[in-house]
Amino acid sequence: MRESRRPRIILGVLLLIAFSFIAIDLRADANGPLGGVKKITGSVLGPMENAASSFTSPVRGFVDNLTSGGSKDEQIATLETEVQRLRDSGASGDAQHRMTELNDLLRMSAAGQYRVVPAQVIGIGSSQGFARTVTLDIGQRDGISADMTVLALGGLAGRVVAVSSTSCVVVLLVDATASVGGRLEGAGEIGFVSGTGNESELEFQLLDPYGPLKAGDRIVTFGSKAGKPYVPGVPIGEVTEVSGTPGQLTRLAKVKPFVNVSTLDIVAVVIEPPRDNPRDSVLVPSPEPTSSATPSASATIPVPSGSPAPKASTSAAAKPSVSAKPTPTTTPKPSAKPTGDGASPAASAR
Repeated sequence: MRESRRPRIILGVLLLIAFSFIAIDLRADANGPLGGVKKITGSVLGPMENAASSFTSPVRGFVDNLTSGGSKDEQIATLETEVQRLRDSGASGDAQHRMTELNDLLRMSAAGQYRVVPAQVIGIGSSQGFARTVTLDIGQRDGISADMTVLALGGLAGRVVAVSSTSCVVVLLVDATASVGGRLEGAGEIGFVSGTGNESELEFQLLDPYGPLKAGDRIVTFGSKAGKPYVPGVPIGEVTEVSGTPGQLTRLAKVKPFVNVSTLDIVAVVIEPPRDNPRDSVLVPSPEPTSSATPSASATIPVPSGSPAPKASTSAAAKPSVSAKPTPTTTPKPSAKPTGDGASPAASAR
């Protein structure tokens, strides 16, 4: 009887330990009494997630290619063509895409004078009471600490909330609990940008009820003290819709974020804020509206061949040639041909 009860007791203890780890992961604060336990857990699971991601990515891609539809012969032919193309190019398309994305990300960081550490997303899920988080493959050994700004291609992605020695957890800007101070481009009006849980929509509340706010306005981060958790000047998104009129107590605007969090891969963590506020220098310059050309009053009108020359207009007569002399007071006879400087206005206008 005792032998039969022992496996049940062991199973119960293991389940209790498992549920305890889940509770720690969901509720533990990095600075609380259980923060050390969570850091140890992250140190153990971080390398496992990284290794699993690097191992399963090619396998998952291969399986997706084979099960995406079509006959096996067509799939094999497609894969052989792709392999040959990659061999000819010398690098995989995914590698080239990542190199381009990293290059653009570093260029954006240089524009804002942010000192960053590149990273790769190795896990997606919920953590510490947040619904939208990602795990990166860098941690304390790379100089990462909590409350650091995370950039992605296009602008702000989120902030670091938990760090282990080899990985860190980032809460995304679109999370329903996320909030960041924002500033309108150029105007300088400030407010708060909040996540809605929707990956394609944020919410912006302007502090000044009489401040200018319209669709098309772009928003950047206002910045936090010492650059934590948000450094200044990072692009956030563009206003798409405004509710309320100037003077109302609450004026809200819908904002489309510049970063597509559903395709996050290569990101950068800001480990040192800029010395000076970059303000709008990180934003991509807006295309200037093309103004339609207005014909000038002195524009020359083409004359068809064989047609008599048009008479000089008043504006043309008001702007005589430098070499023109005053017209004689006596009117020449109709039969006399104009010669020299006494040419008719029509002739001098040519």
